[in-house]
Amino acid sequence: MLSVPTTSFFVDAYKNREVDFFYRKRNYRFALSHGLFSSNDVDAGTSFLLKVFSAYIDDLTKEEHKENIEEFSVLDAGCGMGVLAICAAGALESLVKGKLKIHAQDRDALAKVFTEYNAELNGIASGSLSAGIEALLAEEEENCRWDLILSNIPAKAGSAVLKDFVPRSLDLLKNLSNRSSRKSRVFVVVVKTLADFFRSEIMQNALLINEEKRKEHTVFVYEKKDEVTPNIKTLKMNLNFPLSFPFYIRKSGEYSMEKISYSLVTVHGASDFDSPGGDLIVAAKLAVKLDLGEKLKNFELRENTILVHDAGQGHFALWLLEYLYSKNYSKETALSLLLSGRNILALSAARAALYAAKGQYCNTVLAIADLFLEKDKISSYSKTANFALICLFPDFIPECRRETEIWEALAFLTAPGGYVISAMESSDALRFERKKGSSFKKLGEIKRNGFKAMAYQRKK
Repeated sequence: MLSVPTTSFFVDAYKNREVDFFYRKRNYRFALSHGLFSSNDVDAGTSFLLKVFSAYIDDLTKEEHKENIEEFSVLDAGCGMGVLAICAAGALESLVKGKLKIHAQDRDALAKVFTEYNAELNGIASGSLSAGIEALLAEEEENCRWDLILSNIPAKAGSAVLKDFVPRSLDLLKNLSNRSSRKSRVFVVVVKTLADFFRSEIMQNALLINEEKRKEHTVFVYEKKDEVTPNIKTLKMNLNFPLSFPFYIRKSGEYSMEKISYSLVTVHGASDFDSPGGDLIVAAKLAVKLDLGEKLKNFELRENTILVHDAGQGHFALWLLEYLYSKNYSKETALSLLLSGRNILALSAARAALYAAKGQYCNTVLAIADLFLEKDKISSYSKTANFALICLFPDFIPECRRETEIWEALAFLTAPGGYVISAMESSDALRFERKKGSSFKKLGEIKRNGFKAMAYQRKK
């Protein structure tokens, strides 16, 4: 069983339902979440891909007497709840005589949690399956190559990211020896509107082995051509992202909130890519109205004493940094921010942007699924006992609202006398405020264009 101490608590908080799924004479059970893709049943595209993949498994079975498979590796790119990875593990466990390595990756921290939970729920052998919070086709480790890549590719990943998928996936395949009867392959399912695009990309870059269609989905199976595929730069979520990977860049621009300007490179796969959202704008207005910069001078703003949670890909973090410097904070002051949230693309883009701004940066981005359940992890990164300021922008999932838990987390994480600014849609704000405990007093609020920002101070 996978050792994930908090996983069951996460699933209890975010689970919509559990469903049965039958594949290759084995019954699986999957926990689904309203916070992730396909929350009511296993997605039809995923089921279709697994049907096509089953023929590949049959071929391995037929050839088993010819070749003992000592090592086998599979990447599930964009795993969601982990259905592809888990079904592949179940189908291959009896065929691989040696080491079976299955890795599931997703940009969303909640997907990692559900994948690990579902693997344990279905009895996948310990050590066979791992899950990571990563960009699509990011390398788990240097020079890591795969026998198979499976993907129900996110249609909203962005056209440039989708165009990069085929050559990058080919580069991540193993080069098997001529003695092997197997071929390293990619199995990808796409929605109807992307079928022509992917067919063209595959024909230009790869050898198309199979194409199967249904009404709304197409499955493509492809492998490397005889000629060597050009080596592609390893995709890493570091300070060079996204400038090192221009296919992720959505826009590079100059922005302004409350007469304070900043520069930002925005990326596909994260919110607020063309302009700051209404929640961020109203939060900035409230910070200026309350003269938050002056209030924070009561604290020693050392490294990681400010937490910005779920604020998208950097608009508010960059604005806050520029705002604090406008209040005559010393340039030598370690004003690096700690960023947390579910989306590793947004966090990585924000971290790179902070580094580019006056050389400031955050040492750590925390990809977390839940503020309350991971409050101890967040607290461990604070250079003081608690945070002087927490800015958060909750995106509530209606079926599993977490207002009470958010307030409990804030009471745990905010320093005595410290401040909290939170902004959200006005329709959510009333319910959020009703759950506020006795640890905070309200300082003010602003409403604009359907959004509301609220400021609080932690009682000493």
